[in-house]
Amino acid sequence: MGLGSLIKDKLSKPGGSLSGSGSPTPAAPASTPGQKPSSRQIFQNRFNHGPNLGGMFVLERWISGDDLFEGTDKTSELEAVKATVKKHGLDGARAKFENHWTSWLDEGNDWNWLQSKGVTAVRVPIGYWTVDNGKFTRHTPFEEYQAVYQNAWNIFKSHVIKPAAARNIAVLIDLHALPGGANEQDHSGTSSGKAEFWSHSSSVDLATDILKFIASDMKSYDNICGIQIINEAPYANNPKHQQNYYFKALSAIRGANPDIPVVISDGWNTQQFISIIKDHEDKLSGDASSLGLIIDTHVYKCFSDEDKRKPPGQLIQDVDSAIPQTGDVDILVGEYSCVMDEGTWKQLPQGQNRDQIVSDYGRRQVSHFYQRAKAGQYFWTYKFHWGSGGEWGFREMSDKGALPDYSQIPSKSPDVYQNAFNDRLKSSLDEHVNYWKGQDANKDWQNWRYEDGFTIGWHDAQAFDEFNHSEIGRWVAWKKSRLSQHVQQKGSSDLLWVFSHGFDKGVEQFIATRNS
Repeated sequence: MGLGSLIKDKLSKPGGSLSGSGSPTPAAPASTPGQKPSSRQIFQNRFNHGPNLGGMFVLERWISGDDLFEGTDKTSELEAVKATVKKHGLDGARAKFENHWTSWLDEGNDWNWLQSKGVTAVRVPIGYWTVDNGKFTRHTPFEEYQAVYQNAWNIFKSHVIKPAAARNIAVLIDLHALPGGANEQDHSGTSSGKAEFWSHSSSVDLATDILKFIASDMKSYDNICGIQIINEAPYANNPKHQQNYYFKALSAIRGANPDIPVVISDGWNTQQFISIIKDHEDKLSGDASSLGLIIDTHVYKCFSDEDKRKPPGQLIQDVDSAIPQTGDVDILVGEYSCVMDEGTWKQLPQGQNRDQIVSDYGRRQVSHFYQRAKAGQYFWTYKFHWGSGGEWGFREMSDKGALPDYSQIPSKSPDVYQNAFNDRLKSSLDEHVNYWKGQDANKDWQNWRYEDGFTIGWHDAQAFDEFNHSEIGRWVAWKKSRLSQHVQQKGSSDLLWVFSHGFDKGVEQFIATRNS
């Protein structure tokens, strides 16, 4: 979680160049022609929602507690491991760190609770020093502490990936801390206050090798919903360094794992990276339709001076403009919270209830993200070493009603859905045909494409629902794959939008039927 104190000022600058660094590697299609989605495809492409597991594998003192920071007043992972090794030796430090990792979540109170609330995914920040049990620490500040992490990657698998998979919960692996630091915050692993990753090609090469390993090692786990290659890249008017790294990393990942979604940071300028990705995807040819990229944006309204001056009601209204509307690129919200600054709370009108305001704020965010960032939303954060975290705490906010309980989605029989499909297809198709006939009665509008799109959209939505009431979330990639298959089967046309409109309507009508 980054404090982002300079974000608002920087966002006022103009957008950057769209120049790239060669041709990025496309992803395997999100769906399979003529087949229902597999469980792996559903994990990767559904609307995923849940908490971050902050403070577990990347220590942040305000979350992780003081136990691993004995003898230092600093707050980063490197300072924690230094201090713990100094006091307890390598073996003693390893025991303490492993106890922290293995006890952060337990089967009953944590994993079962997450499942009971309908959580579909967790975002897990990790440091490069964790990967492959510390084997990528050579020539980094963590090299002399590699022995502390010699079981870390195994514990990540046994205490996160496997218990999550047992409950049909997906895992977004977030390479939160890169060698050298991608930003100046201590969640990059050190307290140096420097972001040296971008100026050292050796750091970029090391990160790329790490991501290639992760992609290969995770290929056999179906419940990995994505690999995030960076957390909170710095703002750049011309993000050439970010693009170079993103596409280099993408190529390495695709060579090992063609279908895994790859998550990049928006560098505090979502629209800029929407344009960059669209520019590259428009150049793809043949069966390739998507790079398989998702843009991660973080939404906090408690750090900038501008937000601190606003009253609570204004921040709630501002939620509706937090994420740009786009049908071109999939977006997820990797971090958000229900926190408002005390400067904001001082402006709370007399007689208004703070808990109700917090609940309204949380639910307004969730609703907005559902509409505009349907590839995922991850609250910061799940738990704290002490206390419940207040408006930073996923459990407390869930218990207080600021975050929805997704376990209450209704079920219906296949017969109900089949009857509804017949009725809604006829009604929707008639409406479509009559409208476009009224625009030009002599034109062949290829209305059969609308029927095809509606049918595929409905049945895809129904197949997702059959898997724990999942919904299509990585909408852009999924629809592109179905449109590409449609073209291969039925031929191209300047009326392909008719298929797309039908697909959208089919999904929409299934969800409406399910929720009725």
